Amino acid sequence: MAKLTVLVCPMDWGLGHASRCVPVIRAFLDAGCRVVVAADGGGRKLIEGELGVSKELPHGHLPRPEVTGFPGFRVSWHGRFPLLRFIVRLPFFLWHTRREGEELARLVSQYGAQVVVSDNRYGLAHPSVYSVIITHQLRPSLPSLLKMFEGSVAWMVRRMVGRFDECWIPDCPGGPVAGKLVRGWERLPAAFFVGLLSRFGVPDRYRSTASERYRLLFVLSGPEPARTIFEGKVRGMMRSSGIRALLVQGLPDAANKRCFLTTDKAGSRAERQSCPEAAAQGAVAGLKNVQQDLAKEDLCFVETEAEGDLHVVQFLDSRGLLEAMEMSGLVVCRSGYSTVCDLLVAGREAVLVPTPGQTEQEYLGRWLSAKGYFRVISQEELAPERLQQILAVEGSGKSEIIEAGGYAADDGTLLRNRVAEVLRRVAPSEIEHQEKRDG
Repeated sequence: MAKLTVLVCPMDWGLGHASRCVPVIRAFLDAGCRVVVAADGGGRKLIEGELGVSKELPHGHLPRPEVTGFPGFRVSWHGRFPLLRFIVRLPFFLWHTRREGEELARLVSQYGAQVVVSDNRYGLAHPSVYSVIITHQLRPSLPSLLKMFEGSVAWMVRRMVGRFDECWIPDCPGGPVAGKLVRGWERLPAAFFVGLLSRFGVPDRYRSTASERYRLLFVLSGPEPARTIFEGKVRGMMRSSGIRALLVQGLPDAANKRCFLTTDKAGSRAERQSCPEAAAQGAVAGLKNVQQDLAKEDLCFVETEAEGDLHVVQFLDSRGLLEAMEMSGLVVCRSGYSTVCDLLVAGREAVLVPTPGQTEQEYLGRWLSAKGYFRVISQEELAPERLQQILAVEGSGKSEIIEAGGYAADDGTLLRNRVAEVLRRVAPSEIEHQEKRDG
């Protein structure tokens, strides 16, 4: 029996849209589907690494998606009033959205897709293929001068989303993490909450036995040049601080190999040459190598450089990043929605630094700070004289508040049920046959 083909198309704005597509891809693969990922840039690299598509990762028996290119609309957040500049470019964005629809038709024909899943790409509703859009932005947050137009923009978004057969909201139905951003979902004909979509899947949720190695973990993300500006602020703050910290640059394109860096008890560093094979096996086959290293009290990262007590790695996959969180006292990162979901699922204390001018991140920072989950600071507060205030957040009890929210208890049931329902609607006879065979 031929497998049902699902085409997954994440937006290429930073890494967040691609990272939250990872559990979606896994769910369709687990349901026995053939999955084709159409992505570009760093998001494509992230998915290839997470799901074993890279040639240097062992294939084993794990189901893997196919990957093809699909360039998206690029946005740059820098200078003053970046959102206003985006609005000026809105006609080009709409033109690009129409072109995306033409490219989608070609991909559907080429791969024979019966389902299309788009993450925030509004032009990918196919008239003859069951189309799903993933979004948490049903009511985008606008700057103060444009607040009066939020209702109109929300209406336009609902019209675009309404062209899809379903809208999947990556949030919790009981107490939305996204706050006002998901208002109006009940006005859509087919909107469903699928839980927090985090790349920290169920197999990744374990507590490390490793002792704390870093006071701070800086996780960079987002489009350029905002990412580079953030990195410069971090380096300036940590230079000569005497505080041991790890900086993850968020550069999957640059991270072309996976190795382990071990640190012995005396503090000397030596790169272990048994990789990339060992690291790949650890990433795909249950972190056996990583757990062995942890039992020896070794670190399991490749250090690309060190600037005093600031250790730098280009990129970490989900299990490596979760391991880094377990080894660190406090996380400092952007307040992008996917990053926030990862933090809530992992139950980690964090200081959020919204990208200047990115109103969604600024709103999420205020909203989640008011709920008591995280502390929020501006990018300008990343300065040596403010470092002790940032460190004071560690051990403040915010992780207990997050744990009480029950986010780590989400085992993906909402997502799996939604995937199963979509497959029943698209190919009911095949699903019934499979259920009888499995039963």
